[in-house]
Amino acid sequence: MTYFTLSDFTAIGLHSFRTSLLSRGEPAMRSMGLLSTALLGATAIAAAIVLVVSMPDIQRYLRMRKM
Repeated sequence: MTYFTLSDFTAIGLHSFRTSLLSRGEPAMRSMGLLSTALLGATAIAAAIVLVVSMPDIQRYLRMRKM
């Protein structure tokens, strides 16, 4: 079984090529990442607001169910 080390990849240039791509980042991919992160955050905030607003109805339902 052969194990590769970081120096093996650096020796053939793959490590430096990969890190240069990751650090630079494509503008389109970066903006898509920012957009998806913002949408996910907005969705989480909206879900929290819906839960807080619905809390009285949930409590009322649980009280009726105990009867």
